[in-house]
Amino acid sequence: MAELATVARPYSKAAFAAAEASGKLVEWSQALTALAELASQEGVRRALGNPHLSATQRVTLLTSLISVDLSTEAGFFLHMLVDAKKIALLPAIAAQFEALKNERERTVDAIVYSALPVADKQLKTLTQRLTKKFGRSVQVQVVVDAALIGGVKVVVGDQVMNGSVQAKLEALYASLTA
Repeated sequence: MAELATVARPYSKAAFAAAEASGKLVEWSQALTALAELASQEGVRRALGNPHLSATQRVTLLTSLISVDLSTEAGFFLHMLVDAKKIALLPAIAAQFEALKNERERTVDAIVYSALPVADKQLKTLTQRLTKKFGRSVQVQVVVDAALIGGVKVVVGDQVMNGSVQAKLEALYASLTA
């Protein structure tokens, strides 16, 4: 998928520049995320691939399906993507836009996988530790995964910190069978 990322890069940079210039990074982020989710759905892709639809009808279809209002600039951006037949790039564009936004805001996204729901106090402590470790503000998303048995697994970008019971059991098994 490196090719999609490469093709998407100028579009994500253009979207980011427009969002930054208008002071609407959050609104653009929400819009691109919603559009990327739609563009990933098989039914939507089939509908957009209908050769009998005009570019305007495709844009209308997309904008009618999202719950986020598009700014005028974001609407023009979407129309440009539809005209250029680049709708399939929306997930990559949204991901790169988020990376640029996080860089600007000096934040990182972290996904915390836990076997059980995480208490607010524990989440606050974990967020503080991650903020100290990465030297940036951390946006934490918690995902409950009973397969972990206990403990947590934290994913920040391409870094994985796995302190789950499942990981410890797998390491023990590997050492016993080696």
